[in-house]
Amino acid sequence: MQKRFALCLLLIFLISFKIFAEDVVIEGTVIDSISHRGISSVNVFLKGTTVGTTTDESGSFKLIIVDSKPQTEVVFKHIAYEVKSISITEIKELKNIVLSKKSIQLREVQVEAERRGHDYIQDITNVISVIPKTAFESKGFVDAADILVTDQSTLVDESLNGRKTVSIRGANQDEVLILYDGVRINNNFDNFFDLSLVDPSGLQQIDIIKGGNVAAFGSFGSSAVINFIPKQEQDYLVRFRQQIGTYNSGDWNLSLYKNLFGVKIFSAMKEATATQQYVGNQQGETDIVHGSSNRTLNISYGFGRRTAGTQKHILRANYLQSNRDYDNQNTLEKLSTSHEIKSIKYVANLNKIGETNILVSDQKGIVSHSWKFFHSDMARQINDNTLQVSVEQVIRLDNIIFFLAYQRENSDLDYQDKMVMEISESSGQDTCAFHRVRSGYSSAVQFINPEISYPFDFDNIQFSLSHERIKDRQFSYSVPETFDMINSDWHESSYMLSTSFVGFPENNLLSAHFNYGSSFRIPTLYQQIISTFYHLNDDLGNKLMMEYKRNLEIGVAISDNHAKATNHYEVTSAIFHNSYRNKFRTIQLSGSPVTFLDNRADASILGFETAASASFLQKLFIFNISFSRYLISEKSAFPFKSDRKLTTSISLNYRGFNLELMWYSEAQRIGWVYIPSGDIQELSLPEFSNIDLHLRKSFEFWRCKCFGSFSGRNLLNKQLILEGIAIRDRRLYFTVGFEFE
Repeated sequence: MQKRFALCLLLIFLISFKIFAEDVVIEGTVIDSISHRGISSVNVFLKGTTVGTTTDESGSFKLIIVDSKPQTEVVFKHIAYEVKSISITEIKELKNIVLSKKSIQLREVQVEAERRGHDYIQDITNVISVIPKTAFESKGFVDAADILVTDQSTLVDESLNGRKTVSIRGANQDEVLILYDGVRINNNFDNFFDLSLVDPSGLQQIDIIKGGNVAAFGSFGSSAVINFIPKQEQDYLVRFRQQIGTYNSGDWNLSLYKNLFGVKIFSAMKEATATQQYVGNQQGETDIVHGSSNRTLNISYGFGRRTAGTQKHILRANYLQSNRDYDNQNTLEKLSTSHEIKSIKYVANLNKIGETNILVSDQKGIVSHSWKFFHSDMARQINDNTLQVSVEQVIRLDNIIFFLAYQRENSDLDYQDKMVMEISESSGQDTCAFHRVRSGYSSAVQFINPEISYPFDFDNIQFSLSHERIKDRQFSYSVPETFDMINSDWHESSYMLSTSFVGFPENNLLSAHFNYGSSFRIPTLYQQIISTFYHLNDDLGNKLMMEYKRNLEIGVAISDNHAKATNHYEVTSAIFHNSYRNKFRTIQLSGSPVTFLDNRADASILGFETAASASFLQKLFIFNISFSRYLISEKSAFPFKSDRKLTTSISLNYRGFNLELMWYSEAQRIGWVYIPSGDIQELSLPEFSNIDLHLRKSFEFWRCKCFGSFSGRNLLNKQLILEGIAIRDRRLYFTVGFEFE
């Protein structure tokens, strides 16, 4: 009896202890310190015990603790993040727990669709617009320039002979730095790159880094950076695509991918042709013939122990060879352009030291151009050979990150200009050979705030410094006696200060950034050659000076912070001011590819950009709208630049069917042309708006994925006649293809 009584008392004691014990329920969300998105599979447990749980897909967790003490610590652990311990007293006041990654990632990324992050070694605070392959693959885009039209800040400039360049944020084309997998591919002649040479089928995505003054890849002084990221790992063995369309155009593309014992090999080839007529000519007459070809080979191999989801050592080799031919049988103008890129990149992810990138690249560019100018036959030949070497290093010390880089380019450029007079039968030829050495040093130090206070707090501050030196040597020449030898030494430094802030109002993510810096640009070899023969500003004579720029940018972005939600939205805005001193100005010679150069005293651009996107029902329906407005103080310094652009698009994705409708509008463009009489004439391109439509359907059977698409560009058909050629006219394209696993 006494034993039963004792057991009853013990049972009552245990029940009462369970009832009256103070259970602590801890709930929250574990988020990334940079993207501020939820982190799944984080281990959450009491320090020194086995009591714990893990976060779900949205980063949320719920932990019940019995008989807790205020000093008890909760540990948050994930293989890709730094371990964090927080006491129960502190954690009760937090809604979100922020974890810092063990490697540097991007900030302020505008994502237009699903993307795979690119491995920029420096932490970039500039706004980055990303165009993934799903946004342009198997659609009616002839080249990379056609894709960039969709970006709110980008304006495509196309010459009558098919050369395509871009200007961003109202600046000139030579202010845009073009990269191919991080390799600078602007030519050393005029700092342009013909984007019609880039085949979209060989690209994984396109990153547009807006604003200059990024220490990585030497982009100080640029208005923006465009990085074409080639395809590496794919989910197919063979892919074939055939496209036909307007102008009797046709192109086919074949891509192959194979993983051989860890070596990932991607190769592709493309051939394309098209014909074009002058307005009013008889049907069937062939006036202009376009042709292009592309060859791509990318090889990557990773080895060593994986750290934070990446391999310790990565070797990557890229080869790109592009050709484009233009033959105008009416004006007897011919243009042949080829570009070859060979590069090898080594990436080392070393936990204790940081990350190291070593890049070696060899490039060859050839341009052969002939045309008729009044009673003269003109010809130009340009050979550009460049060897690039760059080394980048990141060192992490607690909350301080150091970035160091060195870039060097050795370039040889041969330039020939020939003129034959029909009337006098006289001829002349100018031949110049140059050697340019470009060396640059870049560094940055970043201070990160590891403990973000809510709802809004300072995130990080970064100071970047860059010094560049260029030596130009003319080691052979055959030119008039009035031509001065080009032997110049240029050197200057740039800096940038950037900060960013983050906040979490309600269930949203708010981020902001502030950038301020100074930069410069050194005259290209072409600018120095032309300014020697022709100078428009008599006060400066024939000597070009360096261009200096100060830029200020403030941006803000707000988006929802619900990983499990079916609907998402994002709104971004930025205002910037670029002020120039000794601004380079270009004036086109009518009927010729020759441009004249001089320095304007000063110029400035005040710009505002905003964009909003919303997706519904797990991205079944997506809506985008963007608007850009630029106030340009001296339009003669920025010829043929639109100061306003509005773009809207809607897309529907359902069971392999994709529909995208885009409407865009550009303001009037004004430029100046130098006519043979010696006068400067103003020309204008009228305001332009139109509609593009893309339809795509895919289906799968066995190991094949088949697809077909229709693209209609400029469907409103508001064509513009320029020197007898219809531009901005209606263009239709049909595409079919398959992928075999």
